[in-house]
Amino acid sequence: MLVTLVPAVAGTEAGPRTGPGADRSVGPRAAMPGQRVITLISGDRFAFTGSAGALEVAGVTPARGREHIAFTRIRADGHEYVIPVDATEALGSGRLDRQFFDITALVAQGLYDTARADIPPIVTAEAGPALRSSTQREAFSSLGLTAHTVRKSETATAWRGFLAAADGASRTAGRYKLWLDAKVKASLDRSVAMTGAPSAWGKGLDGKGVKVAVLDSGYDLNHPDLKNRISAERNFTWDESVADLNGHGTHVASGVFNDRRIR
Repeated sequence: MLVTLVPAVAGTEAGPRTGPGADRSVGPRAAMPGQRVITLISGDRFAFTGSAGALEVAGVTPARGREHIAFTRIRADGHEYVIPVDATEALGSGRLDRQFFDITALVAQGLYDTARADIPPIVTAEAGPALRSSTQREAFSSLGLTAHTVRKSETATAWRGFLAAADGASRTAGRYKLWLDAKVKASLDRSVAMTGAPSAWGKGLDGKGVKVAVLDSGYDLNHPDLKNRISAERNFTWDESVADLNGHGTHVASGVFNDRRIR
């Protein structure tokens, strides 16, 4: 379902511009009882109800100076998106992460207004200065990226700066990219089966007495699944330590030594 929303004069409601799938009017107004509010990277505020697959956007309050902006509401794969029209060019060119406008995912990340007062973007190094009023948290020089924090009270200012720098008409626009610094969760629901482990378990094989060598990014010496269980270690790089600064080696090794079968 796709519905284009047109902001109305404050205090009124605006129906969808188009859409046989439109089932309710949405316009700028304060959150009603039972609703929560989330501020997007553009500075626009949306009232919503529910969570996960039951989440629904109930109203929009554009940031000051953005009262003329139209919004497109999309529901796809159980997620509710609301995209301001001035984001479409950057989204289409791959310079802007669509997660910034995925209301369902943002709420699941705990980024609604009563839970968090800022938004955490990752930007290309060139885009950092353009993200006005933001604070740099960390730099990843080898990747050409920096992690920032934008207070929600300053998002409209940061958004204007990004749009000005990432204008598609500019020859340097491709250097300016913006992603949400989202939390991720690893899942083994497919990879374990791909190793053939379930078949081995079915034959009574559980790995007892088998020595395993893990060539990876090192390991966490204090991990409860690994502590006092490593018989030998060696670093094949120029680094003197086997401490895992990446996390993948610990993840793999703990899976090998864990007494609990990973499902």
